[in-house]
Amino acid sequence: MVQVQEEIHETRLLQLLGTKSVVRQVDAECASLNEGDVFVLDTGGKLYVWVGKTAGAVKKAKGMEIANMINAENKGKGEVIVLAGPERDNEEGFWKSMGGTADEIAAADEALTDSEVIQDLEESIFLYKYVLSK
Repeated sequence: MVQVQEEIHETRLLQLLGTKSVVRQVDAECASLNEGDVFVLDTGGKLYVWVGKTAGAVKKAKGMEIANMINAENKGKGEVIVLAGPERDNEEGFWKSMGGTADEIAAADEALTDSEVIQDLEESIFLYKYVLSK
């Protein structure tokens, strides 16, 4: 008899930050959000593109591109929902997945600058060399 195991999906939050739209995974919680960036929340069934009030059109487009790529990897089984403007604060599924409310969003000036993004990335990159000896 063949047993079918249900695939377990871990909710993840991707942040598009800086003017170059660098993408990194952050904690899926309201404290990670800020008004200057775009975030993609992947819940497994739904993909939310949350757009900060001062986020630019390029970031929004990149967020849509990433959400659609993830959805394509899942064979189009998910639904992509864009949360921008006043309706973004009323999407119950998004806030339930994030475990909070819109009151916890940081201001745009609390977002990382491009130089801070680059420094953060440089500090997180490690190269290893493994030498076999006789």
